[in-house]
Amino acid sequence: MDCPFFADDICLIPDSGMYIPLTIHKDFYCLGRYSECVRYKQYENSGREKEDDRRKYNRIRKIIPCATQTAPDQPNSFTIDMSLGGMRIMLAEPLKQGECYDFWLYGENRRPLMDITACVRWTKPSFLDGWYEAGLAFTPSVHEEYRERLVQILSS
Repeated sequence: MDCPFFADDICLIPDSGMYIPLTIHKDFYCLGRYSECVRYKQYENSGREKEDDRRKYNRIRKIIPCATQTAPDQPNSFTIDMSLGGMRIMLAEPLKQGECYDFWLYGENRRPLMDITACVRWTKPSFLDGWYEAGLAFTPSVHEEYRERLVQILSS
C-alpha cells in the first residue's frame, strides 16, 4: 500500500520540509512499507495525526492546480489536501485570514473543473521560501452545489 503522504513523487508530511525521495526510498518505503519510514514514524509519534479527529470531514492528500479569480487563466497555486469542507493550498501570495476568495480548480490540460468560494481560516509561511500555506473552508453554498463533484474529485 502506498504512503498516504506520497503524491507526485513528493513526500507531503506536514511541517517537515520538502522531501523528494530517491528512487530506492520511494520503491521501498513510499510505495510499500511506509510505516517503516523514519519520516512517517516521526510524524506518527508526534501525535499530529490525531488532530484530524476533530474535523467533520476527512482530509485527502490531493494536489490540484488552482487559481484565484484574479488570474483565472493562470494557475498560481495548488491544493495540498482537500475535504468536503475545505482545502489547504500553497500559493505565492499570502491571503488575509477571515477573508473569502473565489478560486478555480483545474483538471487535466488546465481545464477548469469548477469555481468555488472559500474563506481563509489560517495562513502561515510555507517550508518553501516565498510561498504560503492557507487553510480554507468552503462556503455552505459550495458544499451544497458541488458536493457530488467534490466527492468525485476526492475519490479519484
